[in-house]
Amino acid sequence: MRIMAFLIGLAIFLLVVGIAITNQQEVTVTYYFGHSWTGKLWVAIMASFGAGVLMATAFSSLLLVREKLRFGMLNRKTGRLEEEVKSLRQRPMPDEHPVFPPVAAISPPSQGAGRS
Repeated sequence: MRIMAFLIGLAIFLLVVGIAITNQQEVTVTYYFGHSWTGKLWVAIMASFGAGVLMATAFSSLLLVREKLRFGMLNRKTGRLEEEVKSLRQRPMPDEHPVFPPVAAISPPSQGAGRS
């Protein structure tokens, strides 16, 4: 699995480097509020790629932390419930009268009933 992830990462890196090498033109990037930057197109491409990777990493990290916290909470809850079940298994059962009559007390229907 690690080899596959490495190969995918390498392919993405080579794709980005290939795009950067073929885009050597000068470009002007105009930001909000009248600010602008002039430089090579490959620098702008690499900067946008890096910004995208950073944003994706930050978003994924937030989701990962949230799920780890949720997992820990569910783990603690499961531990408490397992302790409760363990303590209930160690208790003696109280003597109670059965709610339903015994099976022998139920009489089967007669064979001739319902035929005409």
